[in-house]
Amino acid sequence: MKVKLGSLFASIQPFNKIAKANLPIVTSFRIGKFLEKAQKELTVFEQKRVELVKKYAKKDKKGEINEKEMKVDEKNLEAFQKDFEALAALEAESDFDKLKLSELINVELTPAEIGLVKEFIDDDVTAK
Repeated sequence: MKVKLGSLFASIQPFNKIAKANLPIVTSFRIGKFLEKAQKELTVFEQKRVELVKKYAKKDKKGEINEKEMKVDEKNLEAFQKDFEALAALEAESDFDKLKLSELINVELTPAEIGLVKEFIDDDVTAK
């Protein structure tokens, strides 16, 4: 299954919440493996995101960045967003099989969190 890095990044927080739930051992194992593989992809993603922030950050008169207050300069915001969207659109290969909704029946997620993980879940509960 191919997944966009932006989607993978957005899914980590809800998946960490799912990982803390009391689930069947096989489901827990699969989620743990997914998180392990996702972290490897997202380490590089985060490095590149920081590089972009530095590239478009507000600089002082010497052309240096204040590392403590590293922010994208407002005049560079559009260019930063364009580059960041291109980064987030890159695809990563995942050998993660979709979870079944029935496996997560005891997990409480908000509708917003479900929206972030829905591409990783097969709805085998709702009548079609």
